[in-house]
Amino acid sequence: MKETIFDFLDQLSAIQELAITVLREKQFLLVNAERSALDAIAVRENELLVQLKNIQDKRKAILQRAEKNGIKTDSIATLCEQMFPNNIDLRRRIDAAKQRSRQIHIIALSNWTMTQRSITHLSQIMELIETRGLGKTTYPNTIVKSDNQSGGNGIVDHVA
Repeated sequence: MKETIFDFLDQLSAIQELAITVLREKQFLLVNAERSALDAIAVRENELLVQLKNIQDKRKAILQRAEKNGIKTDSIATLCEQMFPNNIDLRRRIDAAKQRSRQIHIIALSNWTMTQRSITHLSQIMELIETRGLGKTTYPNTIVKSDNQSGGNGIVDHVA
């Protein structure tokens, strides 16, 4: 069981490093608005998703095997704490995997935020095109401020 867990953690580490690399590349492409390269990286992301699904299946199999041996747990970390409480190398590998997981979450959130800002920017441009820059919103304006600014009924709330 110990070797199986070590193999699992090695595979997980490789997949996490690949995910970090792909997400950082995507971040660079988003910043530089390289549309065609973003299409290509989507293919790599889909391949990565397949690998993540496979590693998730291996995790599930390890936990099921442990349960058959009388160890009920919901994570590899807890399983290792129960089976190998004094194995420092195993603890370090698990801690490193958790750290990479946090890093992946942060980069993915950053990429999502950049994408959302781009969408907001595009909606503002669309509204300017629709209104020909006359300051009127594309939707009926029911609240008008004293300085004739939009009361918040446009595509993007100008008050916010």
